[in-house]
Amino acid sequence: MNRKPPTEVLRQLRDEVNFGCPIPNCGNPYLTWHHFDPPWHIKQQHDPSGMIALCRDHHDKADSGIYTIDQLHEFKRSAINNNTNIKSKFEWLRRDIFTMIGSNIYFNTPLIFEYNNNPIIWYNRSDNGYMLLNMGLQTIVWNPETGLIHLNETELRF
Repeated sequence: MNRKPPTEVLRQLRDEVNFGCPIPNCGNPYLTWHHFDPPWHIKQQHDPSGMIALCRDHHDKADSGIYTIDQLHEFKRSAINNNTNIKSKFEWLRRDIFTMIGSNIYFNTPLIFEYNNNPIIWYNRSDNGYMLLNMGLQTIVWNPETGLIHLNETELRF
């Protein structure tokens, strides 16, 4: 049997943990899959009930026996209620960048998309010359008293 689970199993495992490592205070979105009940060396199968998606660090710890089978089942059960933010360091740095949005391709273009003269997606360069991705996300807020819709801006920088 192939060690890599089928796509449907991987989707289910990612869904179960809300796309972030379920270990409390982790939330890393770079996930691997861990066979724990039973372990892969005992039975080569891809039963999602005995598997869990974990980040590489916590997967290595699970492999070394840091967590019991009961703890792993509890992480799996409680993942849906885990309020840990999905977070990770975005370490992908390039000096030249192609950006593709739909059928449009941009090369080293600082402003990718704007709305009402407000930048939504743009790049700027770091002191080392790397392109840094920025997003200006807007939340739609409806005021029931006036019936007006307002856009509140939130800026994310990667």
